Amino acid sequence: MAAQEGVKTPHRIELCEEKPGRPTRIYRKRSSKPLKTSNGITNMTNGHTLRSRAARAAARAAESHKLTEYFKEELKSPKIEAPPSPPPSPPSSPPPHIEKTVKVESKMTNGTNHTNHKLTEYFPVRRSVRKTSKCMMAEKMRDLERAVRDQREDGLQIKYFDGKGRGVIATRQFGRGQFVVEYAGELVGTAEAREREYMYAQDPEAGCYMYYFRHGDQQY
Repeated sequence: MAAQEGVKTPHRIELCEEKPGRPTRIYRKRSSKPLKTSNGITNMTNGHTLRSRAARAAARAAESHKLTEYFKEELKSPKIEAPPSPPPSPPSSPPPHIEKTVKVESKMTNGTNHTNHKLTEYFPVRRSVRKTSKCMMAEKMRDLERAVRDQREDGLQIKYFDGKGRGVIATRQFGRGQFVVEYAGELVGTAEAREREYMYAQDPEAGCYMYYFRHGDQQY
């Protein structure tokens, strides 16, 4: 039953032998006729646009006419020149000298300014030298050795004391680390110093000068 009926199509197909017609054009009728200019060329613009252009051209012509009339009046009117000023009277005393400052403009050549100078052209280069502690100690010992050899006695004075004899005193104030005097002698203890003082005191022809000091928790 299904084979006899065949395949059923949902739509009906028909052949169309007639050619499709072209779409018709609709032309709108112009409200105004095209205007013609003086040279015979048809102007497709409406009359309002043409009238506005003509009004602007007439306004420009009127302005140019006014300028021409203005310059004609200027040429007709004579120019009044100011009377020349009288020459100044010579001063009784010469005027003071006035220094004029002239501003020198820097010239730029190829984008570079040639008036720039380096700081080293005006100030020398200072190099800081730091001395080590070993070097400073060596210089100090060298100065002390030179002072001993030259026998410097600046700020020192020899003076005699009763019961002591000759001694050395300071006439100025010394600072820490400065050279005072070289003392040559024996380094003895306190007990030995007392015995020598007693022995030297028995001999009137002998003299002594002892210097007592403390170093390293020990008295000398």
